[in-house]
Amino acid sequence: MKRLMAMLLLIFLVLFLAACGEYNDTETGNGEDNSSGEQVPEEENDEELAEELEGLDFIVDAIEENFTVTALDPIPYESLGAVKGLEIRIGRDTVELYEFDPDGNSGEEAIEDAETTGNINRGAERVSAVFNENHNVMLVNYENHPMGIEIKEMFEEL
Repeated sequence: MKRLMAMLLLIFLVLFLAACGEYNDTETGNGEDNSSGEQVPEEENDEELAEELEGLDFIVDAIEENFTVTALDPIPYESLGAVKGLEIRIGRDTVELYEFDPDGNSGEEAIEDAETTGNINRGAERVSAVFNENHNVMLVNYENHPMGIEIKEMFEEL
């Protein structure tokens, strides 16, 4: 009787696991199943992933993975010709990130300054700046941060 019960339990377990599995028909398409049951071509998945891996959000995520971020605050960005600006507090000190529109003409002067001199004019002062053209984001005022060199190196590798 114990063997019969064990065998029945095993059969029910196998059927339960099979019913909970997700069906993926690889013969009818090469993409992934979305929530509506339609096939999504791999090219669209790659484009969505590429969009997620761009811009200020990607840079902030990378910084949060590598450093202890204690605050994120929006800052004025229009004077540089950027489309977004964030002050990031890492420990007790801050760095700034500015995102630029890749199709826009604004911000060309700041980008050129950062690429040629490693500094930009911000009001009456010159501050350190490096531009990441892969993500159209500029890291500003990193030299005053105790971990500035590490932050800059990580930023440039992205």
